[in-house]
Amino acid sequence: MRSDRSNTSKYWLIAVLLFLSGCQLGSNSALEDQPIQVMPTPTQVPTPEGLLFSDDFSTTLGGWERVRDEYSINDYLNGKWRILVIQEDQVIWNFSPDTYINIRIEVDVLKQAGPQDGVMGVICGYQDEINFYAMLISPNGFYAILKIIDDELIETETSGSSNAIFGGNAPNHIRAECVGEWLRLTVNDQLLIEYQDEQIISGNIGLIAGTFDTPGMDVLFDNLEIYREVPPTPTAEPTTPTDE
Repeated sequence: MRSDRSNTSKYWLIAVLLFLSGCQLGSNSALEDQPIQVMPTPTQVPTPEGLLFSDDFSTTLGGWERVRDEYSINDYLNGKWRILVIQEDQVIWNFSPDTYINIRIEVDVLKQAGPQDGVMGVICGYQDEINFYAMLISPNGFYAILKIIDDELIETETSGSSNAIFGGNAPNHIRAECVGEWLRLTVNDQLLIEYQDEQIISGNIGLIAGTFDTPGMDVLFDNLEIYREVPPTPTAEPTTPTDE
């Protein structure tokens, strides 16, 4: 696994902050008037045999790159993976060397210290540090699906706030699906948002945490699992008979 720090992370995180600033904290009122896209039902329910990768971080054999520098700590801690974002306006991630397509990511996340408006979550479709999707939550209830293309934050209208996200230092369970053209974010068994996009179909996965004005976002990840998913079968277009 490799850790990284985007040289322009400050700018797209500030853009995220501005993008989310219109959301209502602590309630779902910001979502009531927004249409919800519906993801087609997969043609097959995933089974345990679909497990592609798992890591409970109980050993150091998972291949994650361990980094300690002026920006972050990316390392094992008491059977979990820790990302500590030391500076303000920074995003830190650690990503897999393997490329995945049509997957479901399951992971437990816990903010053990730091600001309530810091972010934590997962990455999928990682091409490089300027092209990927990120699914983020914050202890203050924010969530978002971000699309970064050529170092630009593409507005997806996939953000809001939800009481399903546990605040403070309580653990949250993230399920992130990257299946065909669909991205889906579920937290603590509650579906929060879906987004349809076909620009990135496959890529690496990663763990991510970030800060805005306040440094010190300290996040623990545990029980990471990646499952193979079957993409929805496209609905056939009706054909118009032709006269012969």
